[in-house]
Formats: sequence, C-alpha cells, structure tokens
Amino acid sequence: MGASPDRVTGVSTDDYFAAAASPVAVRPRNSTLALDKITGTGFVPANHFESLKTYLT
Repeated sequence: MGASPDRVTGVSTDDYFAAAASPVAVRPRNSTLALDKITGTGFVPANHFESLKTYLT
C-alpha cells in the first residue's frame, strides 16, 4: 500500500530547508508536544500507541 518504505528517509531540519525549491513555512527546531498545560487541567489524554492500535484494527 502506498510507496515503498525504502523511499522514506530521515532528514535534518537544516538539510530540509537547504533542499527547498521555494520558501517554506517556518518550523520550530524542536516540535516535541508538551502535555503540561492540558494535563494541568485534569485531562488525561489517551495513550497514543493504544489509540493508533485501536484505529488500525
């Protein structure tokens, strides 16, 4: 299904921007999602691995 996984490779942020043919939107250097604010409200988000597993089955 889809393209061959062999075609998917990692790329650094610097390499990604250097290879861009046209201006691209600014992206954060570190885009790790922090859950501090949402969990601070008392909300407990579902485990993303379990949610993905449920979605795919």
